[in-house]
Amino acid sequence: MKIQVYLTFAVMTLTSVAHAAVIYSENFDSLSAGALVGQGGWTLNNAGTSNVVNDASEAYSAPNYMTLGGSGAVQHTFAATSLSAESTNLSFYFLSTATAAGHNIQLSLRAAASGSASVFYLNLLGAGTGLQAGISSSSFSSYTFSSALTLNSYYLFSATTDPLTSQMTFSVTPASGGSALTSGTIDLSSTLLTTQRIVLSSNSSTVAGEWAIDNISFATVPEPGTVTLLLAGMVVGVIRLRHLALKMRNR
Repeated sequence: MKIQVYLTFAVMTLTSVAHAAVIYSENFDSLSAGALVGQGGWTLNNAGTSNVVNDASEAYSAPNYMTLGGSGAVQHTFAATSLSAESTNLSFYFLSTATAAGHNIQLSLRAAASGSASVFYLNLLGAGTGLQAGISSSSFSSYTFSSALTLNSYYLFSATTDPLTSQMTFSVTPASGGSALTSGTIDLSSTLLTTQRIVLSSNSSTVAGEWAIDNISFATVPEPGTVTLLLAGMVVGVIRLRHLALKMRNR
């Protein structure tokens, strides 16, 4: 009986450890419709427009989502996280209401609560044909989509860092499922593996709300090797407990 209890506890512990630890998440549902700045810890570095919109028919997950427009950058600062310690998953859903060259959306992870040093830089091209990704706005590679973005349809951007190789692997896929429009792996600077801030911006100076964003998630997950070691240790512990129980039973 005790063995079963210990085994159940071990499995529950392993399951808990293996789950992602959420650093930051935002689906905008707890925020009020209107200006995003001033809500949920979001601030603004430059003039621009960023709103929370209450429209269940347009949100990826009802009822709210955010829009970007203007040349400004909204930002959210969170506790410093070392990307070199654990694998880190980043994801968000986005859609475009118009495709116009130059009306891009940019996302960057910053190494400090202020300043411009980027851990990761993403530029979704407003023409809907591809993206640029790298460690800064001056150091990136270009990736062409296998098909242009469909207007008013959500897509998922997801990325995972590997602390062993200091690389980030990313992809863009239709939110409804299907093949990736593009994917790639970029080298992260070994000196910039700590992030404190997520920054979203659009350089569209004329089209407010051209981009919609929903369900931002930023989390760390244990390395597979860590989970394997934990599992091995638990198995050894259970075996020893079984041997002890048999000895006690045979006395």
